[in-house]
Amino acid sequence: MPPSVLTPNPPLHPRDEFSLDVKELLAKRSGYICAYPGCRRMTVAGSDDRKSGLTLVGVAAHITAAAPGGPRYDPLMGHDERSSESNGIWTCQIHGKFIDDNPSVCTTEELRRWKGQHEQWVFDRVASGAGFALPGTTRVRFNNVGVLKGEHEFRLGRHNILVGPNEAGKTTVAEIISAFSGGVHWNWFNQRFGFSKSAASRSYITATSTTNDFSLTVALSPQARATSRKTKKPPENYLHIQVNGNVAADWPRTLFRVVNLEDQLNLRHGDPKTRFAKAIRYLANVFSIDETTLFQSIREETYANTALGYRFRQSTKNKIEILVPDGRTFFLRTESLSSSELCLAIVDIALKLILSSAPHDQWILILDSGFFGRLTLKTKTELFSKLTSFNDRKIQTLFCLNIDEDAELLRQAKLDTWVSSARLDRLTLHAFA
Repeated sequence: MPPSVLTPNPPLHPRDEFSLDVKELLAKRSGYICAYPGCRRMTVAGSDDRKSGLTLVGVAAHITAAAPGGPRYDPLMGHDERSSESNGIWTCQIHGKFIDDNPSVCTTEELRRWKGQHEQWVFDRVASGAGFALPGTTRVRFNNVGVLKGEHEFRLGRHNILVGPNEAGKTTVAEIISAFSGGVHWNWFNQRFGFSKSAASRSYITATSTTNDFSLTVALSPQARATSRKTKKPPENYLHIQVNGNVAADWPRTLFRVVNLEDQLNLRHGDPKTRFAKAIRYLANVFSIDETTLFQSIREETYANTALGYRFRQSTKNKIEILVPDGRTFFLRTESLSSSELCLAIVDIALKLILSSAPHDQWILILDSGFFGRLTLKTKTELFSKLTSFNDRKIQTLFCLNIDEDAELLRQAKLDTWVSSARLDRLTLHAFA
């Protein structure tokens, strides 16, 4: 009898490994970038020493384990599903190890959410061009706010033009964006639209802030909380907050810093005596500076080098005189300035405050049509060219216009950086890198 041949017993539960095609698909859908939140490490590079010409430092990690005993193993999942692209996430080697060693933190639900958010981030970069990969507020979505009925979504570039006729919703869009910065902007938005009390209208607003390290989405919606039948009181309204899909008590307003120049030059009952003083009060609120302190800081030595060339000096307490950069050599009282000159002086002060803020802060400067419309077309074009030529990456802009021809003139001036256009009912949004 021939001697028996001993063969190793096959494993009871073979691993459901990914095929090379699945691994490649995972890597490409991830942009060869680690999908772990905040990592964004590139996982592929050239190599002069390998036959493939590539060095690959990424891994196709299983969301639910490839075999029993592994992290997050799901016995109800079939072999084909377990080895499919839908059960994988592409990470760097460090985070591939980390998610397997920490299954209580890196749960199946979390891994699927991270993967979905990351692949959407990669898709947006490909679909919308480099402009949308810049730090700042990159995406806005809302439903039933003001005159804009139904659901709308748009992406913001580094610079943006919003054009449409009066009462079409430009100020609505500007105030939706501004609302996420909180403070006076949230008060404007909430009071104007009664947002926190409009649960029946199914309204909501969401915005995404993107930095070099992560992407964060805030969703705000009014909700109604039922009261006891015995009290016979109507349902109580409250603001429902979600941050990256999770219910939250608050949201990080500092990721959505905004200067919204809207009606600061329209004096109403209870406003300061001059339009300039009203604008300074607004800027003091936005930058959390005492109003008197801000007035005192606007002096010649501090504002000797400004973006638009305006010069400022104090005449008396809370009184400023301004030198307009048009060849004149004398300072003027703010009351003596034209509307156009006063607008540009206020923009110059706002820019100085933005550029003096913390280096990591991202700001959107909004020039709504009620403010921007005070300028001549020539001045609008010059200001647009000046603001969009800044090298400082901390500033996004939104220019609101009433006339399509004016918007097209501005668009043509920056056509080399134009990314896309989108429609919002009667509005058109042009985005630039």
